[in-house]
Amino acid sequence: MLTLPFNSRDEPEFRKGQDLTFTFARQARPPEAKARSTLLRILQTTDLHGHVLAYDYHRNTAASDRGLSRAATMIAEARAAADLCLLFDSGDFLQGSPIADRLAASGTPELTSHPVISAMNLVGFDAVTLGNHDLDFGLEHLAQALALADFPVVSANLHLPGRLGERVQRHRILERRSPGCTNPIRIGVTGCVPAGTLLGMAGLDPQIRCEPVEPALRGAIAEMRAAGAELIVVLAHCGLGRDDEPEASETIDKTIARIDGIDVILGGHTHETYPPAGPGTATELAGHQAVVMSGAWGAYLGQVDLHMSCATDGAGSWHVKNRDVKCPRPTSGAGEAPELIAELAEDHAATLAAYGAAIGETRRPISSFFALVEDNAGLQLVADAFAERIATAMQDMGLRGRPVLSMIAPYRTGQRAGAHHYCDIPPGPISLRDVDTLYSFPDTLCALDVSGADLRMILEMSASVFTRVAEGARDVPLFEPAFPGYRFDVIPQLTYQIDLSHPALYDQRNQCMRPGPGRIRALCHEGAPVDDDARFVLAASSFRARGGWPARADGTSGAPNLLLDTGQTCRRILREYICAHSPLDRVARPTWSFAPLAGARVLFETALQARPRESSPIKRVGANSDGFAVMRLDLSAPRGERS
Repeated sequence: MLTLPFNSRDEPEFRKGQDLTFTFARQARPPEAKARSTLLRILQTTDLHGHVLAYDYHRNTAASDRGLSRAATMIAEARAAADLCLLFDSGDFLQGSPIADRLAASGTPELTSHPVISAMNLVGFDAVTLGNHDLDFGLEHLAQALALADFPVVSANLHLPGRLGERVQRHRILERRSPGCTNPIRIGVTGCVPAGTLLGMAGLDPQIRCEPVEPALRGAIAEMRAAGAELIVVLAHCGLGRDDEPEASETIDKTIARIDGIDVILGGHTHETYPPAGPGTATELAGHQAVVMSGAWGAYLGQVDLHMSCATDGAGSWHVKNRDVKCPRPTSGAGEAPELIAELAEDHAATLAAYGAAIGETRRPISSFFALVEDNAGLQLVADAFAERIATAMQDMGLRGRPVLSMIAPYRTGQRAGAHHYCDIPPGPISLRDVDTLYSFPDTLCALDVSGADLRMILEMSASVFTRVAEGARDVPLFEPAFPGYRFDVIPQLTYQIDLSHPALYDQRNQCMRPGPGRIRALCHEGAPVDDDARFVLAASSFRARGGWPARADGTSGAPNLLLDTGQTCRRILREYICAHSPLDRVARPTWSFAPLAGARVLFETALQARPRESSPIKRVGANSDGFAVMRLDLSAPRGERS
C-alpha cells in the first residue's frame, strides 16, 4: 500500500483492522419487491479549490481541515446507507491549491490528466456547476480539464464559446431507478453563477457571457419540468444573501429561493455552512426549498434526505413525501480514502518538489501577522514588484511622465480561513510555496488610469474594514466582522492617516453610505498633497481592475479606465522580481498609520506565533478558543518600527 507523508492519526480506520470497502461508483441497494417509497440522498461538496488531499502545501504538513480524500470516506458510508444517492458540487473546484494550480502555472500545452478531475471521477460525482474561480486559468485550460471529466457540467446562465459551450449544458435530467419500481425518478439539475463574481480574467474576457440568474433559472426549470423532471436541484455558486455580503444582489435568499419549482438548492461561493449547527434543522429561507451549503475545501459534507413516494404499483410518478436537511458534517474525523491517495500519488510528489524549490532568499522574516494594522514589508514587496513592471510597460507604450503607483491587499489574514492562514516566511531561501502565501490567486497585472479623487475613494473603501473608535475607548474590536482582510488595500507610494473617530463612508458592497469627509487624512505623494484632479497610473490585479467599484452619481460604473492588461500573472511577476532582487533585506517604510486617538485601545486577532516588536504600540494580551492570539493596539501611541 502506498504511504504518503501523513500522520498516523490521519490513516483510515480500516488500516487498524476494520474491514471497510470504499465504493465510489454510483450505487443502490439490492432490489426489494414492490417498493412504494424510497430514500433519495443528495450529498454536496462545494468550493473544493483544488483541495483533493488532506494536505496543506503552504505549511508542508498534513491537514485535518480540508480534503476531498476525507470527504470521500464519508461519501462512501452515506451511499451505503441509502436506497439512491446523488453527489453534486457547486463550483470552484479547479483552482486554489498548489496541486491544481501547478498545471496551469507550468503552461502544459495539452492536459492528459488533472488531479482534481481524476479525484472527482474516482469519487463519482453525478453533476457539477462552475464557480467564478474555475475560469481563472482561461478558457483553454478549463476546456482541457473538463474534457477529462466523467460527469456532466451544468449552468443555466453561463455561456462559453466553442467546445466549452457544448460541454457545459444548460441543464441535465438524471434518471435513477428505485428498487422494485418500474419508473425511474427523473431529477433535473441545473446551476448558476452570478455575473458579479466574474472578476479578474473571466470578467475581462468578451467571449464569456453571464445572464442574470433569475430569468436563466426560470427558463431552465420550465424546460426541465416540460421534459418530465419530477425533482429540481439547483447548484448555486452564490451565498445565502445576508445584507453584509459584498455580492448580495443575486443570492439564494434574495433570488433563487423565490423562484417556483425548485426542490433543493445547494449553495456555495462564500465558504459558509448552512443549516447552522444546533438543535433542529433549518430547511427554508425565502421559499420552501431544502437549502444546504457545505463550507469549502472538502472540510464539510452536505446532505439532504428526500423520502420519495410513488403510486402503489410502483409505476407512477414520484413526489417528495418529506425531507430531512442535515447540518453539514465536518470531515476532519474521517480517514482518507486510500484509493484516492494512490490515484494522486504522482501529482502529490510533483507538487511537493515544485513548490519546495528555492527561487530567492530573504535576510529578514516576511509575514502578514500585522498587515492589517501597520506598514508591512511583505505587502510593500508585492507592491514594488507590480509598480516596477507597470512602469516598464508604460515606457514601452510611450506613456512616460505620470507617477506609477500600486495597490495591494493581504490575502492571508486568518479570519474565517483559520488561525494558520497567514504568510510566514523565515529568513533563508524563498520557495514557490512562499510566493503563493504572498499572492494567492492567478490574477493578471493591469494598469489603471486614476485621478487623485479615485485614490481617495479606494483608500476610503479600504478604511471601511475598521470599526468606529472614540477617544478613550477601551479594548473595543478593531475590525468590522463582515469585511474580509483582502478588502484592505494599501498604496505604499502614498502617505496618509486613517482617522477611526469618523464613521466609514462605504458599506460591505462598496456603496457610499454618506457624503464625506471620510477617514483618510493628509493624503500625499512624495510629500505634496494629492489634488483630486491629479492623474496617476495605478498597478492593480485584474480582480481589482474588474470589480468592486461603486457607481457614480449618474449611475454609471465608477471603475477607472483600463490602460493595460499585461496578460502576466501577478504571481509570475512577483516571482521574477524576487529572483532579480535577491537576497531581500526588506524593512517596511512608513506610508500609512492610524491618526492618534487619546486614550483609545483596540483589540484584534492574529497568529499565535506573531510577536510584536518592543517598540510597537501592539501588545499581546492572550489567546482565544479559536486558536488566535489576541493583541491590543494603543491608538494614542506614536507609530513605532514596522514589520
